[in-house]
Amino acid sequence: MRRSKIIAILSAVVVVAGACSSGGSGSALLGALGKVRATDSTRQWIEYGDLAALRSLRDANRDRFLSLTGSGMSNIARYDKTVAENLAFDPLSMRTAVTAGAPPNWSGIIWGFYDVAAVNDKFAALGIERTGDLGGTTWSASPDGTIRIDSPLVETAGPATLNNVRTAPGSFAFSPKRDTLALVTDPGSDTLADDPTIRSMAHCLGDVVAAVISRARGPETLAVGVRAPSATDVTEVICVAPATRDPAALRDHARSELQTGRSALSGRPWSELLPDATVQVTGLPPAVQILAKPAPDAPAGRSIQMLLAADLDALLDLR
Repeated sequence: MRRSKIIAILSAVVVVAGACSSGGSGSALLGALGKVRATDSTRQWIEYGDLAALRSLRDANRDRFLSLTGSGMSNIARYDKTVAENLAFDPLSMRTAVTAGAPPNWSGIIWGFYDVAAVNDKFAALGIERTGDLGGTTWSASPDGTIRIDSPLVETAGPATLNNVRTAPGSFAFSPKRDTLALVTDPGSDTLADDPTIRSMAHCLGDVVAAVISRARGPETLAVGVRAPSATDVTEVICVAPATRDPAALRDHARSELQTGRSALSGRPWSELLPDATVQVTGLPPAVQILAKPAPDAPAGRSIQMLLAADLDALLDLR
């Protein structure tokens, strides 16, 4: 085996191991957040997925975990087949993914092992602008984030998701704009894991296989996720960090809603949607945490779907 190939493999091992480790400070989620630069934009929206764990869970119960496929990969999850076919890169075969930021200043990164040389050959064949460095290669179809309907990558992943890509041993980063790639490729010392509120949300969520953390709709930070140590042991987790409100009052409101309230979207009682739920105040800064145990045949990820549909406002008294 060539020396360069050995170095690439060893580099990938180090990168992936680092991406999946939390440094002894909590969960794999927190470890991933420690590799994303903290900015006003990245604090607004964060998606995370333990792709390796989700593969195992889908193998055990496809129907239950199908909706969580591609968690953390943003729009690439919709194009996983064409990305695999056109770029020789199968995102669902990777280990971990995180995407952070609000359009157009967002970036994502997927960690795991893949054939970097084969992917680079595919980009080169498309005639995409290339910039190389010691750590990897950046491919820019639209450096400034302009949506190009004539981009050679439109049929692969839509008009902007892969505008800018950095391939490297152990990681595949992507962003609409070239300068925002650095949010995940060169995060620096001030990361999302260092933000007190984001860190509190990560601790509140715990060891999740999929999660979303949002500060996009108001002063409160909201986090939802799924714990699933096995396909038969699923917990939906909902956390909210009150900005200026009394955590105990928010806890009491959520308890009351869970007993007698209903979803504004479906009209169903919260007690059916989030069965056997418990509510407590936990952590510093304090967070209100809801833990629910769905029925054995219920699809996992209901908490995430509720967040995406803005269906948690009444439950959490969001204003």
